[in-house]
Amino acid sequence: MKCSSGRASRAALVLGGWLVACAPLEDEQRREADAAPAAAAPPLAASGGGAGDVVSVERAHPEDARGPDDTEPPPASDRDGTSTAPRCVPAPGTTGAPATIAELMELLAGLPRPTTLACLLQSLERPLEVYLTSSTLSAQPAPAERSPRTFVVLGPLVLSVVAEGEASRLLELGYRSAPGRSIKAELPFPLRQAPAPDDLLDQVGLGRVSMCGGCHTNERRVADAFFDGSDGAFESDIIPPLYVYQVDVDVLRGEAERCDAGQEPERCELLGALFDHGEVRQTELWSEQP
Repeated sequence: MKCSSGRASRAALVLGGWLVACAPLEDEQRREADAAPAAAAPPLAASGGGAGDVVSVERAHPEDARGPDDTEPPPASDRDGTSTAPRCVPAPGTTGAPATIAELMELLAGLPRPTTLACLLQSLERPLEVYLTSSTLSAQPAPAERSPRTFVVLGPLVLSVVAEGEASRLLELGYRSAPGRSIKAELPFPLRQAPAPDDLLDQVGLGRVSMCGGCHTNERRVADAFFDGSDGAFESDIIPPLYVYQVDVDVLRGEAERCDAGQEPERCELLGALFDHGEVRQTELWSEQP
């Protein structure tokens, strides 16, 4: 990824490891709120103040992460909550309900290679709690309501994926380190080896600062058990997504049921991994507790 100084009207704004809006933030929110349905709920205020003057960010697309022999057919599945294909499951000694970055990395280390995002979603314990948004103000944007940005809420750890588009091979993650604060990181998929701390930091790092800090105020490097030996994780203020773009989980469930694997194999694979392995229910993105 590269960062260039800014005449662009939009710059990357990250929420707990995922991007949600850009500068000038107030103008973008006002335009999108005006365009939203009249009956929609009011937007949440951004924590930590305005974005200010920030830099524009071009994200490197990890298309080279997949080799010619790494493609896999989408799993056959029944839309009654069962699957006819083998399911990725946590390796012994790891958990399908990771609540920290370290536990997530242990889970990924034990999954088969090459590890896809679909495999990771399959391995997570059910019921699975999700929050969906159709907002496009992100470096991991929702292409449309049919493929909303999906936040998987695992207590203080939140993962973010989209089912199509350039960002569909990226896992954004945020760990709630303190009230109103989160550690932010990102991984490109598929994985050919167990991820290391530097893999998470390299995706968002721009030297001593991160691409997240352009909009998320009060960024600092913090000590963390998983990032021991590095210069520390990137921690900054949380900015929640706007409620007016929240998508009901049944909308995406319907998309999974209608998805044509012959036309959109990768999208159907990801949606099947989300819905074909147990209960998925809607939740709030962040609570008031750390």
